[in-house]
Order: sequence, then C-alpha cells, then structure tokens
Amino acid sequence: MADTPEAALQTLPEALARPVRLALQDLQWSEGLPLPNDLARVWALSTFVRQSCLRAPELLEDLIREGRLEKPATAEDYGQACRSLLEAHADDDKAMMAALRYLRRREMVRIAWRDLSGQATLEETLRETSWLADACIEAAEQWSRAVLVSRHGVPRDAEGAEQRLVVLGMGKLGGEELNFSSDIDLIMAYPAPGETDGQRPLDNQQFFTRQGQLLIRLLNEPTAEGFVFRVDMRLRPFGDSGPLVQHFEAMESYYLQHGREWERYAMVKARVVAGDRNQGETLLETLRPFVFRRYLDYHTFHELRSLKAQIDLQARRKGREDDLKVGPGGIREIEFIVQAFQILRGGREPKLRERHLLSVLPRLAELEILPRQTVEGLEHAYRFLRAAENHVQMLADEQRHSLPPPGEDRLRVALAQGFDDEAAFTAELERVRGFVRERFAEVFGGAREEGGDDESGARVLALLDGELDEDELGRWLEESGYPQPGEVAGRVLALARSSRLKVLGRNGRRHLTRLLPTLLKEAASQ
Repeated sequence: MADTPEAALQTLPEALARPVRLALQDLQWSEGLPLPNDLARVWALSTFVRQSCLRAPELLEDLIREGRLEKPATAEDYGQACRSLLEAHADDDKAMMAALRYLRRREMVRIAWRDLSGQATLEETLRETSWLADACIEAAEQWSRAVLVSRHGVPRDAEGAEQRLVVLGMGKLGGEELNFSSDIDLIMAYPAPGETDGQRPLDNQQFFTRQGQLLIRLLNEPTAEGFVFRVDMRLRPFGDSGPLVQHFEAMESYYLQHGREWERYAMVKARVVAGDRNQGETLLETLRPFVFRRYLDYHTFHELRSLKAQIDLQARRKGREDDLKVGPGGIREIEFIVQAFQILRGGREPKLRERHLLSVLPRLAELEILPRQTVEGLEHAYRFLRAAENHVQMLADEQRHSLPPPGEDRLRVALAQGFDDEAAFTAELERVRGFVRERFAEVFGGAREEGGDDESGARVLALLDGELDEDELGRWLEESGYPQPGEVAGRVLALARSSRLKVLGRNGRRHLTRLLPTLLKEAASQ
C-alpha cells in the first residue's frame, strides 16, 4: 500500500487520478494535520466523498482527529449523536433540520470511506447505514412529538393510558440492510383511539397524523443542505389512498381482510425503528400469523411468481433489464427465493423468522430446504450484487441501481469491487446473474413464456395498482384481439379505478388475475 496520497495517485488510472489531483489543489486543510493515506483511492472512487470534503474540510478533519475512520460505530454511537442534536435544537425546526442533514452527510462520508478503503465489511456498511437511519427517525419522532404535546397535550386512550407513535421500518431498513443512498419505507401506527389532555385537544388520529407529517418533513424535505432520508409511505394499508397512520385494531383488520401477498412478503422484514418499542413489538406479534404460514401453502409460490412477473414488466417498460436490483438474476430474485421459504416455513420453523437475509440463507441449508451448494452460491451472489449496488450509489450519493455505462464510472465500480478492470468485473457480474436466474427458475418452476400466465397476471396486478400506463394497456388489448383498443382501454381503466376494485381482498385479486385476461380475449372474439 502506498505511504502517502501522492504516492497512491501513481497507482490509479490517470482518468481517475486527475480529478483527485485537482481537488487536492483546492483543499483548505489545517496545517500540521496529515492527510489519510487512503484519501487518493477513496476520492477517486466517490465523487460524493470528494466533493463533501472540499465543501466542508472540517468534516474530514474532525473524523481524523476523533479516529473515527479507523473503527466501526455502534447503534448507540448514532443514537447519542442524534440525542445531542435534540438537546441543542429542541425549539428551532430550521436548526434541527440543518443539523440532521450535516450529521447525515458526515456519517455517510465516514461509512463510504471505510467501505471504499477496505476497512469495513459489507455487513458493517449495511448495518451502520441502517443504524444511522434508525437514530435519525427516532430523533424526528421525539422532536415532532414534543412540538405537538406542547400545543395539544399528551395523547391518551379511553382509559387514560399515554399513547405514543409506533414507527415500523420495512424492506432493507427493517432487515438492517439499507442501501447507501436509499429511501426508507415506513409504516406508522398508534395503539388505540382517544384524545389529548391539553387545553386544545385533538383526537388521537389527528394528533398522530400531524406528528407523522412533521416527522416526514424533518427527514424528507429538501433544503440547501439536502435531505436526511427520502421517506416512502406507500407500503401502509391502502397505500397512498389510505390514512397516514392507523390504530392497531384497524391495521389488524386490514391485513386480515385485505392483506395481499406482496404485503405478507414486505412484512417479513418489518422492525420497530422508533417510538413506543414495546407496543410496536405487540403489534408485530399480532400480525405474525398473517406473515408466517402455519401450514404449507404452495399457492404462495404462484403469488410471488406473479409479483416477480409484475416487477419484470415494470423493469422492461422502464428499460431496466440491466438493473442490479430488479433485473434478471438481480438482488430481488435472491430475496424472493429466501422470503418465499420464510413465508411458507416460518410458521413452523422459528429459525426462519429472521429479518437479515444473510442470516436466513445458511438456515435453508441446515433445514435441508435448499442444497448447501445452492445456498453458498446465492450468498456469494448476494454479497457481490449488494456491494456493487452500494458502490454505484457511492459514486454520487444517488439512488440508482443500474450500472453506469462503460467508462470512468464503470471502472470506479470495478475497482471498488476489487477488480483490475471493467472487463473482469463485467464477466463476473454476468456469471453471478446467470447463476441466480437458474436458481430462481428451479425454485419457482421455471420461466414462463412471454404472454403466459405470469405475464397476464402481472398486467392485471399492475392495472389494479395504477401502474399500467395506457401504452402498455393498449399493447395488451391488441394482443387480446382488439385492433383499435382505445374505447375498450377507457372502460378497462374505469373498471380498475372503481371503488369496488380498490378494496378488493387478496382472494378477489387472485381470481381477477386469472379471469380478466380470459374475459378480454373472449369478448374480443365475439
């Protein structure tokens, strides 16, 4: 390893070394403080880190003086940092927003630095990114609650017990596997109806809705300093058309009556990330029978395969076949394999009720659900693809999942992955994705032909969820036998948007995915 940043520059391709040399000329640095030896490599591989250090050199200087580039952080470290901000900015929303955004930038620079310099494992990078998000959400929950309690009093249930918001982290946040530049999927709830005890009382639904809105604004609103985390609330009951928060009984009723297979899939990773953690665990325990089946129901495989076909349809429509996440042989296919077995067997096998994918995979071999060789191959593929996805996002702190085109950025990703050039990296990527595609086909019964059952079911689901655009609907109707589908398309869209179909339960949706394609073809033949 090179002893100085200047010496390290000589080991880099000139196209990547040049912007680092220029940046070093502009860097305002404290006299007597040595630059880190791995600066050249990290700055060459991440424009985000390089520009952040140029914009605020004190950020990097503080990390060096505190020795934080050389050691991992704990969840408590992040929690303490956010609690300090709460104490300093309790009454100033603008100052709190600015402080959270600076903290996020500083910690993301540190996380990227440790990853790109080879000091952190993939698991450390994913965990620490998730812990940072947890701490920021908890700070936003406490800050927003304090603001509303000062105006309206403490929310209580009918018996007078104090109520507090519960925030569930979903997806990769729930699994403590958050991407480097990711939005955060949240669901918010509260235990029971009631009202606040202040001079200007609100019922609990109003109080917690306002608190949720404040929490989202604190994290999500773009300012001159950027944002903390983009917040996505679409996984909540009824999605964008549903209330922002619901009490526990309403949530339980929703999942029992309307819960869909993709919601069962999403709930596998649900974790309490902020608010009342004891009540949150009670809610998750109540929903456990919905998530983990007590009996083997292989119809779930069909449902998940239809869901994957819907994602494939969206990927093709948006030109994302090469997407590391949702493209063929990508991260999503590994997640589908693992979470399908969790849903099917988790009711009987407590070992599978684990949120961390890399913890569940070896248990599939232990329980003889998948061959050990398959599990080891999927584990390697998952690590490779997740690391590549993170390295793509570390380029510019952007939420992207597709590889950059051949050139300097593709080379940066290849070097971050430990390869000497783009060609070697691309060859390994294709081998990995081919392996995943084959294993996915084995588990879910093989790929279906274009226009087959999965394709038709995916189109129906996309139609019901408002994600099938008019061009795609027109192509589908033409394939079904309508040479001029305009008028029919309008009627089909009106049907999909009707209130009756909006609240259709999972059995109704299941039947409709089978019935509607046949009805369209039969009607066209008349």
